[in-house]
Amino acid sequence: MQNGLIEIGSTPKIDQFQLKTEIMTKYGVWSPPPLVELPVEPNKPIHQYPTLGVLPCYHDLGVMFGGMPKVNGTAKIAILGLVFYEHNFMSTLKYVS
Repeated sequence: MQNGLIEIGSTPKIDQFQLKTEIMTKYGVWSPPPLVELPVEPNKPIHQYPTLGVLPCYHDLGVMFGGMPKVNGTAKIAILGLVFYEHNFMSTLKYVS
């Protein structure tokens, strides 16, 4: 998760974020303001919340990325910049004839 989270179609509701893993819980809470407000459709803005950088999520390590809302309500929140990577996948050239 490199580029953050996006909230679609509502006013910004998230105030604080925190990251915890199974082996480390020392990361503090941070409060990023929404960076971007882009209207996609009439009355449907998009707000982007930045993350602290690249947050690796390994298959054998539990990761919790939590958010604290500042107001009640429901919101559609999506992850932006999520990439799946497999080590040594296609590590050599493949020749096609």
